[in-house]
Amino acid sequence: MNTDCLKQHTVHNSFKDIVDLSPEAIFVYVDETIVFANTTALSLLKATRPDDVIGRSVYSFLQPKSHNELRKVISLVLEIPKSYISSEDKIIA
Repeated sequence: MNTDCLKQHTVHNSFKDIVDLSPEAIFVYVDETIVFANTTALSLLKATRPDDVIGRSVYSFLQPKSHNELRKVISLVLEIPKSYISSEDKIIA
């Protein structure tokens, strides 16, 4: 492994550790499917391991009446780069 690849790998692992240890719940999802959830997110969703949430729809954790609101929030975040939009809802776990 060359030096640049090693540095990139180290930075990636350090960033992943910071995200995983964050006191904030952090989810990463692609096409409405969860692909990553940090430890705090797992706790929030009452999951014991990542496989309990990875691969599931983000909407499976919300009441159906909240789905349209989440879609609006996601659209706003995608339209406005580097934006911070706060949204709260009840989670079904």
